[in-house]
Amino acid sequence: MTVNDVYEKYPDNKWVLLRVIKENQETHEIEEVEPLFVSDSRDEMYEKINNLPEGDHVMTLFTGPILKEGEAFAFSFV
Repeated sequence: MTVNDVYEKYPDNKWVLLRVIKENQETHEIEEVEPLFVSDSRDEMYEKINNLPEGDHVMTLFTGPILKEGEAFAFSFV
């Protein structure tokens, strides 16, 4: 399954914990993933992360909008 497949399968504001199956070693692009946990709650997802075996290569994904229309954010590096 690709990351795009995850967005299609879970389109409604879900937090998804994914095991990275395949990553391009040159570009670091994630090419294949396996869903481990899906939730409406970010906190539940982070609880699951804390219980994973050490060394698992995982990523998190939120399938909804990050910002509401008209909002913006900025990063400041000190």
